[in-house]
Amino acid sequence: MDLDSFCRAVDNCSDDITGLSDLAALYVYVGLPVGSALKRDAVSDELRRKMTAAFTSGHRAVWQRCRRLREALIQKHVIDQGRLDPYFSVLDHLENAMRMSAQVPGEIVGDWNAATRHAFDSVRLFDWSPHQGRERIHVRTYEVAKAAKRLQRAGFCLSRNDGILALEPASEAKLIEQLEKIVGAMGGVNVARRILKQITPLYEPSQERYHLVRHTSSTGGGIPIIPFGYLLLLSVKHAAGSGPRKDTDQNWAVLLRLATDYAAVLDVQEYTPSIWRSMDAVALLPYLQSTALYDTLFCLPQIRGSDVEKIGRGILQDHDFDKKRGSGWSLNDALALIAVLLDKSLAQRGPIRFDVRGIAAACPTVPKNVIQSVLDEVLCHPHPGPNRRFSKPTDAPQNQDPSEREAGNTFHARPLLSVDRKTYWLIDRSVCAGSCLEALMAVLRASEKDFDGRLGSPIEAFLREELLAHGIPSFTGTYVIDNEDGECDIVVETDKVVIFLEIKKKPLTRRAQAGSDAHVLLDLANSLLAAQVQAGWHEARLIKQGFIELSHAGSKTRLELNGRGVERIAVSLMQFGGFQDRVLLKQFLEATMSASFGVNDFAMQKAFVKFNALLDELRRQLKVLHPGETDMDRPFFHCWFLSLPQLLVLLDGVQDAEEFREALWKTRHLVTGSADFYYDIAYMRRAQQTAAQGQTQ
Repeated sequence: MDLDSFCRAVDNCSDDITGLSDLAALYVYVGLPVGSALKRDAVSDELRRKMTAAFTSGHRAVWQRCRRLREALIQKHVIDQGRLDPYFSVLDHLENAMRMSAQVPGEIVGDWNAATRHAFDSVRLFDWSPHQGRERIHVRTYEVAKAAKRLQRAGFCLSRNDGILALEPASEAKLIEQLEKIVGAMGGVNVARRILKQITPLYEPSQERYHLVRHTSSTGGGIPIIPFGYLLLLSVKHAAGSGPRKDTDQNWAVLLRLATDYAAVLDVQEYTPSIWRSMDAVALLPYLQSTALYDTLFCLPQIRGSDVEKIGRGILQDHDFDKKRGSGWSLNDALALIAVLLDKSLAQRGPIRFDVRGIAAACPTVPKNVIQSVLDEVLCHPHPGPNRRFSKPTDAPQNQDPSEREAGNTFHARPLLSVDRKTYWLIDRSVCAGSCLEALMAVLRASEKDFDGRLGSPIEAFLREELLAHGIPSFTGTYVIDNEDGECDIVVETDKVVIFLEIKKKPLTRRAQAGSDAHVLLDLANSLLAAQVQAGWHEARLIKQGFIELSHAGSKTRLELNGRGVERIAVSLMQFGGFQDRVLLKQFLEATMSASFGVNDFAMQKAFVKFNALLDELRRQLKVLHPGETDMDRPFFHCWFLSLPQLLVLLDGVQDAEEFREALWKTRHLVTGSADFYYDIAYMRRAQQTAAQGQTQ
């Protein structure tokens, strides 16, 4: 059933029900027996039953088809001034009947014309479809269509197929070319400066980050947001441009309008919280793709600059910090230089320029020639700069071939830009802080075999040291229960819960960030899922036996449950953006509980075999943790997915294990729709401060 066929079916319906003046006539019309107690609701219920009965299977598919038809109808209305009624209301009534019925799975088998006729009668009997609130309720479809119409008026061609809007490939290339031309004309650094200035009101000093987050509403409404993340990636690509600059407000306004409409048509912006959405394995894949592309388009990867040197020294603690590398620099030299760059930029939002003389004056312990070596070999992007093969948000390396290494977004690999190797630009302290660590690890990875394989123990040791610095004792170790081996990375005990922290070094790859569903699945499998499965076995064995005896470095520690609950934290080294949202964690783990995945790419098949094995383990765990239960209520509510930098922010102000648990639980029952742990923590801390101030007044 396509939109034109549906509209014809509605147009062919004659209005036979409106003229029926009494309930008895309505009963006869719908085929109900006429008795002494007549109710108008009974007529509505019978029409709804008839809509459902028109299909013998595929009721869920009919419901989904109605949603797609409504999207196509709204697009036709917005772009072509097509008529909405009565089609909109008929679709609403038909979709509602399918959603409320006992749904028969499978393909759609039935009579669309009969169902449409009964839905048409239902509308004529009582049209409850909200005419005035449609645009607010279906804001996402309306705003995508409006953006598409503006782009069409600007000369870009669109394809519309079954409710799916997209720019024609040639027009998308033309639009991106125009965006890059404007950025180049304005100057990449100038564009970056305007971006960071515009979002400065969102800066949170204690976290040293911009809270550039999703804002959704369960009641509808909203507007397309500016893709600052994407624009910043284009700006650094053109930071080394030459020629006269046209950094005008007019160019800036055109750039924002075109970029916002482009991002809107890509249709990855959420307007309502995803926690309300029904999610199965089929729906999960586009959800994960949208999350990845949303982060690329609208967000800025950030970590707290004041934590960078501490993290660097902590995770590299098994290295010789005085050993000479490259052309004569050491890790101490590189970390000292990083500390100077981040300290000098603490008070400034947006681009800041350094020269070698100024850096040398601020870092007298490092010789000037060594400073130059660190800048050129570690911290600065090689000429001609980052993102040379990045234009679309989906651009990324397509395979492991070395020629693909520079494809896609390379900006976050190093923090500095330079044209002449005399002056250097740090585009923004918060945005580039994480790149300092990435750059340092990339150099070590290239020169040391199995660098990544040896990172686990230092990360674990560093995190335990940080916990202890906040008055939180922890322990680690291996155990054997029922001939099954287990290894706990970090365990923290509190009065109410035992907290298992399992560390996985797997980063979010550039292919995943560009929206490749297969790579997103594998990255989450080898980080979030692997850590949760590992922690899940600790939980299951602790509950079954009542205690676990851990062995570490020749000593033993007895961990007893004693009626306490369990919290499980999967810890990544670097950030995974929106994938570290608790709502996404819930959707990912619940949607994959009864699924298995495959891939056509032969090179990835082995990895997917391991992924499916992890899912099998997860299912076995659930049977142990919830014996005999077929309908489990929130089985993963006690699970978390946090990065090491997020944990350091969480520890702010914490002085013992109980305060650590309280800090963690601040956001446990909170759903802001931001998909950002930093924002949620700041939100709750502000709320508590406000409440405390109110009590003292």
